[in-house]
Amino acid sequence: GSKFNAETGAVLNGPAVTGLTAIKVTVTGDAVVTA
Repeated sequence: GSKFNAETGAVLNGPAVTGLTAIKVTVTGDAVVTA
């Protein structure tokens, strides 16, 4: 599978050819949820 930069969404390792779109998240306890 592909690997992405957690801060920028850029592709670090393919097969993906485009990066991910950033989304806002919050940490609640030990869970990460969309803001």
